[in-house]
Amino acid sequence: MSTFKAANPTRRSFLKWSGIAGGAATLAAASTPTRGVLIPAANADGTPSADKTVWNACTVNCGSRCPLRLQVKDGVVVRILPDNSGDDSDFGNHNIRACVRGRSIREKIYSPHRLKKPLKRKAGTKRGDGEYEEISWNQAFDEIADAMRHTIDTYGNEALYANNGTGTTGGNMLHRRLVWRFFDAAGGCLQPLRNYSNAAAIVAGTYQYGGAYTSNSTVDAQNSKLQVMFGLNQAETRMSGGGELYNILQIKKKYGVKTIVIDPRYSETALTIGDEWIALRPGTDAALVAGLVHVMVAEGLHDQDFLDTHCVGFDDDHLPDGAPSGSSYRAYLEGDGPDGIEKTPEWAAEITGVPADRIRQLAREIATAKPCAITAGWGLQR
Repeated sequence: MSTFKAANPTRRSFLKWSGIAGGAATLAAASTPTRGVLIPAANADGTPSADKTVWNACTVNCGSRCPLRLQVKDGVVVRILPDNSGDDSDFGNHNIRACVRGRSIREKIYSPHRLKKPLKRKAGTKRGDGEYEEISWNQAFDEIADAMRHTIDTYGNEALYANNGTGTTGGNMLHRRLVWRFFDAAGGCLQPLRNYSNAAAIVAGTYQYGGAYTSNSTVDAQNSKLQVMFGLNQAETRMSGGGELYNILQIKKKYGVKTIVIDPRYSETALTIGDEWIALRPGTDAALVAGLVHVMVAEGLHDQDFLDTHCVGFDDDHLPDGAPSGSSYRAYLEGDGPDGIEKTPEWAAEITGVPADRIRQLAREIATAKPCAITAGWGLQR
């Protein structure tokens, strides 16, 4: 939470900061070419048809922020070109080529469905009725500034909340700092804790992995002998040269790391790089993991010294102070916990739909790969 001294925003200061955010929408509204019609890259005599080429970034919000070269003519974006700064000579020194979403962002900029002027709910209608009327920018600025001033004077700056809005405020190179700086200039506001995409998973992962909940990065998989993905589908959710699709394709191409994709759906990732696809019933990952670890413990494939030294709660001898006997993970696996059920591969197979023999085989593959890269998608929270 910001702790700046509360100060009432004036209309002048509000217009100053809002102009930065509203400028892009105003420019887009100024001149809208026919959708789908592109000006050729060059004229008949070979001279460039565009006035200039400027650098920008994709704002689709997949997390990649791929660089884009925008060709502009008469103030209008007429063509989108990909990054051309890399030479593809080595892993990581490549052209960060945007995917089809980034390359078609011109359609988003000039979409007829895009809101280009302020709309206000009609008087007498209820929220959700979808009844709006167009108002001027000055009226919108005045009403928002007045509402902010009233809120600050009545309840204090803690009553102002700046939401994440990663699809808009987060979908640019400045991230959300521009919005937060505006609110700080007005005396501060309440800000979100972490984010709505993976905050819960990050907190849990700190205890499970000691850091990022997805374990090591996809790039680090190049140092492994086996890669196992739980619900991770970069080919569809992180495609492009700036996303993780490039990483996993290069690891497959240059290092030949065997990859097993665990996903209820036969995803593009399973099709593209998966040496094997293991389908399980949705939401049963934890049962599959329990069946895998049961095999590792029963066959002595786990690293007990590591668990004794670095982990808490795996067995009853290493429970935290005050924890009741029988509440360890090993007790849960072996049926000595409160539910009294042993988490055998047969037990896991009935829940997940994955055959018990395949669970045993996968457990042995993971335990003996040394090292094995295990990564998970954001479905843990989403």
